[in-house]
Amino acid sequence: MDVSEMDEKLYQICKHAACQVKYYQQIFNENELIDDSIKSVEDLQKIPMLTQQVVQQNMEKLLGDTYQKYPEIDKLIVHRSLGAEGIYLKTLWDNDDFQVAQNILCHYREINYGVQAEMSYSTFHTANYVDNLIMDVQPAIQWKNGLSLHNQGLFGDTASSAYKILLDFNPYYLLLSPSIAYQLAKVILQEHLPIPSNLKYIELSGEFLCFEWHTFLQSVFNVPLANYYSIKGIGPIAYQCNCGQMHVLDENVLVEIIKNDRSVFNEYGEIVVTSLQNHAMPFLRYRTGDKGMLQKSNCSCGNSAPILKLVSGKEAGLIPINNHFDVNSSSIMGLIEYTNEYMSSAISQVRLKKEGTPCLTIKLKPIYHGWRNAIKEELLKQANKLGWNPFSWTINFEEEL
Repeated sequence: MDVSEMDEKLYQICKHAACQVKYYQQIFNENELIDDSIKSVEDLQKIPMLTQQVVQQNMEKLLGDTYQKYPEIDKLIVHRSLGAEGIYLKTLWDNDDFQVAQNILCHYREINYGVQAEMSYSTFHTANYVDNLIMDVQPAIQWKNGLSLHNQGLFGDTASSAYKILLDFNPYYLLLSPSIAYQLAKVILQEHLPIPSNLKYIELSGEFLCFEWHTFLQSVFNVPLANYYSIKGIGPIAYQCNCGQMHVLDENVLVEIIKNDRSVFNEYGEIVVTSLQNHAMPFLRYRTGDKGMLQKSNCSCGNSAPILKLVSGKEAGLIPINNHFDVNSSSIMGLIEYTNEYMSSAISQVRLKKEGTPCLTIKLKPIYHGWRNAIKEELLKQANKLGWNPFSWTINFEEEL
């Protein structure tokens, strides 16, 4: 995308935020900005950066006025996540905007790897929702060309049976996190199971993929692996081309690298992102907590969008539950997610601390001090549903994390 196109998209989303979103109306007033004053990347830096704490504390004020009432409110979809600092976030999208952002990702998937939208694929879920309402865990959910397995199924005694469901479906490609892919590879090797015969491509996201894991996964699956960088409120941010470079999806986002309170290029700093697609809950200059560097693209794939070099993000890894099996970090997210959905988002922040094997301390910051016992009971109840017994974690509550 050339500079004039980027500036126009940036102008439109910033003007929309200033006119429709109470939080940004306040920000513009406090910084003496008018609703059409952001016309370039340089102008954007007049807006203070948005933090995960601010998002958590201002959900209603960040939702555009149009989406506060019918019929637009019925178009909203809710995404839940634990941010880089363990802060529990709910972000809202207009479903039409979300599909536009996903279609841009699909376009690059096709031109780089020949993967078309109608091809069959498998993915994994931490929780199951119907009309934004959480439902009991379903081991497998299937639709026309897709299969989603509950990620807990790959850990413990159910691992081989869960993988056999995937084998029977025989997808063309997989969409999953590095730690789920790693666990799949372990199941394949330990149980001497085959790779799906149709499998031609694997796409990884949600965690930082280290070189050692990439090499291991490539050796087991022997198909192209692509990494993509995404955040729930922002959508797809960058995608790895067939030359191995991670290009910014500049139709979706504007990426800044901030170092010592200034925007830099060819230097490492914090990744700060502005969504160009999310009109329901605009994220302008959102601090991701991840580290990276932007570089000019001279890539032979032909994509002129800047290259994003990631140096840190959510760490991939396995967490011990007890002496019998481990789980991945998204399984912990599922446990928190179910507890929060049943208890009106009672947990505001989570920290995990490994204390050896199989011990782990989970530190929680509750919304209300008096809910601590009820939160612990609900966490243990949800862990029991997942079959995490005996349960070898210590649960502590903290005022600040």
